[in-house]
Amino acid sequence: LPLIFPSGVYLFNDAVVWPQFGSGDSCCISIRGAGIDSTFLVLTDNAVGFQNPNSPKAFFRTTNGNMSFRQYV
Repeated sequence: LPLIFPSGVYLFNDAVVWPQFGSGDSCCISIRGAGIDSTFLVLTDNAVGFQNPNSPKAFFRTTNGNMSFRQYV
C-alpha cells in the first residue's frame, strides 16, 4: 500500500500510525515523497509526546507494538 506525498510541507501533530488490516497486521506500507529536497514531513511545535529527549516517541508507528515487516520509508 503506497502512501505518496507530492512536493510540499506536511505538518503532523502526532505520530503517523499504520492502519490495521483484516488479518490484524499492517504489512507492506510504503511511504514515498517527491524527493529529499521537495517533500517534508514536519512535526508541529509542541507536538504531544515529542518534547522529552529522554523519553523519545516514534514518529512512524506500526500496529501490534511495532512488530511489523516489509515497511518502506
